[in-house]
Amino acid sequence: LRGHKDAIWSIAYHSSDNRLVSASSDGTVRLWEPGNFGEPLLRSIDAPSSGLVPTSVDFVSTEPSQLLTAYTCSTAGIIDIETGATILSFDFGDGKLMHSAVAHVEGISSLAIDPNGLYLLSGSHDGSLRMWNMEKRVCLQASFYLFLDFLSFRFSLLSMQNHRCLQIFQ
Repeated sequence: LRGHKDAIWSIAYHSSDNRLVSASSDGTVRLWEPGNFGEPLLRSIDAPSSGLVPTSVDFVSTEPSQLLTAYTCSTAGIIDIETGATILSFDFGDGKLMHSAVAHVEGISSLAIDPNGLYLLSGSHDGSLRMWNMEKRVCLQASFYLFLDFLSFRFSLLSMQNHRCLQIFQ
């Protein structure tokens, strides 16, 4: 698949819809249909404002027509795939979820939503990991890890601290 003009920082695959999403330092999030050899690129979505670069992207497990995207400058958003519009915006840089939350000190490097859609995990360039309650939109727990992802077969968290130690939480 070709289309980005710079480094790809994040990819996610949705197996039931056979769709792939990618975030690139070229400032775009792109939605792909990998098996479509004619025109695999379904949509290209620009960052919501100038200067923001998407750093992490994933499908919202409870709403496969939405993407969760993290950007530089400590922001994140939920994007509607069909329209490309930002449905909900988070600003972690000033300590607020634009509708109420606590901040990361630096930019968000990774996001994941648990398979049931109850929790959002955000990882930051400051080395911190935060678990958010999606319904109440509050931070439940903060720790210092660099990489995260939910395993699809159970509620677990994979984490790499300083890229040396792999930890699995249940």
